[in-house]
Amino acid sequence: MSEQELHSYRLSSLEEPTDEMLQAIMQGVAEAAAVSTHNAKEELNRRFNELKIKIARSRQNKVSI
Repeated sequence: MSEQELHSYRLSSLEEPTDEMLQAIMQGVAEAAAVSTHNAKEELNRRFNELKIKIARSRQNKVSI
């Protein structure tokens, strides 16, 4: 199935998708979900690391006072 065919298809009650179309759609969804999950985990790790640095700095400031 070509990219053009896949992108031109819209889920509706008027036309049933072929098995090939459904598989291509679901594969695209799975790939997008994997990328989104990866990006979310990276962002979460970045924020946790940023918070750890802030906590360490805060603790340093309290000790040196």
